[in-house]
Amino acid sequence: MGLLPYGQIDIGEPDANAEYMQALKSKQDPVFIRSYFNLDLPNFEQFESGTKFIIIGQKGTGKTAVLRYLENRSIKQGYATEFIIFKNTILREAELFSVNDFGIANPLIDEEKIFTTKYYLHTIKRILLSVIISAVKGAISEADVSDDENKSLVSKILSGNAADSIRAAYDSIASIVNSAGVDIKKLSKGRVTFDPALYVKKSNDQLLAEIVRKCKADPVKIRIFIDELHFSYRDSDHVSSDAALVRDTIVSCLNLNERFIREGVDITMYIGVRSEFLEQPEIGYADIVQTVESYGEQINWETYPVDSKHPIFELARLRFQDTSGNIITKDQLFSAYLNGVDAVEFLKYTWCKPRDIVRYFKHCKAMYPNQITLSSREYGAVIRQYSMKAWDEVRSAISAFIPSNSMLEFEKIVKSIVPRQFDGSLKLNYEEFSKKFNSISKIVSKKNPSITHIQLMDWLYKIGLYYFEYEDSNGNIIYQQYHRGNRTPTKEGCVKIHLAIAKALG
Repeated sequence: MGLLPYGQIDIGEPDANAEYMQALKSKQDPVFIRSYFNLDLPNFEQFESGTKFIIIGQKGTGKTAVLRYLENRSIKQGYATEFIIFKNTILREAELFSVNDFGIANPLIDEEKIFTTKYYLHTIKRILLSVIISAVKGAISEADVSDDENKSLVSKILSGNAADSIRAAYDSIASIVNSAGVDIKKLSKGRVTFDPALYVKKSNDQLLAEIVRKCKADPVKIRIFIDELHFSYRDSDHVSSDAALVRDTIVSCLNLNERFIREGVDITMYIGVRSEFLEQPEIGYADIVQTVESYGEQINWETYPVDSKHPIFELARLRFQDTSGNIITKDQLFSAYLNGVDAVEFLKYTWCKPRDIVRYFKHCKAMYPNQITLSSREYGAVIRQYSMKAWDEVRSAISAFIPSNSMLEFEKIVKSIVPRQFDGSLKLNYEEFSKKFNSISKIVSKKNPSITHIQLMDWLYKIGLYYFEYEDSNGNIIYQQYHRGNRTPTKEGCVKIHLAIAKALG
C-alpha cells in the first residue's frame, strides 16, 4: 500500500475535545488516543494513580489530549467518569445563574469582599459534589442523605445527566439562600448583612460527609475530569467573577481531593489549567500556585531542538502511520508530506506545540486533498491559511488580559509594525516596541490597577506575540522566544512579531 494523499489522513483536530466528539459520533477512538504520543509528562504514573491531578500548559500543548487519554484508561480500569468542559458548562451556567441577582457583588479580591470569595468557593464545591453523585447513579440515593435540600438535589441529579447536575447545583444554592428567610431585594441593595457562604458551606459539609460515608461502606471508583478552565476579559464587571470561578474550581478540587485521600475514598478530580491564567492577580491571590506545583506537572515542548528532531514531527508521523496502517518513517514524512520544507523555517511559523502541526496538515487536507506533496507556491498558500487561524487563537488567548473593546486598537498597533518588519525598514528595541502598547496598557490598568505595563508586556511575550532576535559575538543569530524555553529573556537586540502573526496581519 502506497502513501495516502492528505485528504485520506486522519490527522485529528486542533481542538482535542472537538476531535473526541467527532470520533464519538463515528463510534471509534480519536486518533490522539489510537496513536497516543507520550511526551514524557513528568511523573505520568502518578497521574494514572491519582496522586497528581493537575495538568498545566499553554493553549495547544495537549492538556485535553492527556485528560481524555487518562479518562479512556480509567474507564478500562473500571472507573465511573465524567468529563466536564468548564467554559461550556460551569461558566455558561454561572452566567445564566447570575450571581448578582442574589445580591452578591462582583468578587473583587479584597478583605471587604472576602465573603464573596467564600461564596464562589462553596458554589463550585457544590457543583463538584453534584457531578460526583451523577457519575455513580444508583450508588448514592435520596435515602443516603438527611438534609431536605440535599435530598431534593440528589433527586434532580438522579433524573438527569452531568450538565443537569450542574444546573441542579446552582438551583439548590438559590434555594438555600432563599430558605434562609432573607429579603433578597434588600440584600441586593446592601441594606442587610448576610453571608450566604455559611449556609452553602453547611449544606455542602453534610453532603460531602454522606458521600464519604456511603463510598466507604460501598466502595466506588470515580474520576472527574475538568477541562478548559477559561475566562475572558469581557469587561471590568466580569473579569473578576470569571477569574474567581477559575481560581475556586482549582481550590475546590484541591480541597476535595485531599479529603478523599485522607478518607481512603477512590475519588479523584483532574483539571487542566492554562498556565497563563495562573498569572492573573485574581487567581494568584489565593496563593494556590505553590499547591498547584505540588499536585501538578507542566506539559513542556519548549526544551527540544528547533529542527527536524522536534517531537511535533514524531506526533504527526504516528498519526499518518495510524491512518495508513503501514510503517511510515520520519524520512518518508519529510520526503513526501513535508517535501522541500525546511524544518527550522517551518517551526518559525509555529509555537512548537502539537496544535500547530495538526492545524497545518488540516489545511493541507482541506486545500489539496488529492496530493501527497506540495509545490512551494502551494506550501505558501497553506502557511497563510494556517497563520490566519493561528492568529485567531492567539487573539483569543490575549483576550484573557485585554478588554474586548480594546482589541481593535491592539490589532491596529500590531498591523502598523508588521509591514516594515518584513521589508527590514523597522527595527525596534524593547523600549521602542513596548512604548507602542502604552495606550493599551493604560486601558488595562484603568480596569485593573494591579496590572502594570511591564506585566502586560510579559504576558504578551509568554503568549507568543513577539520574540527577540540579535547577533552574538560570533555572528550567530540568536532567538529568544518563550516557546523555545527563554522564560526570562535578556531583551537584547530587536523585537519582532511572531512570524505566523505577521503573515496573518501582513
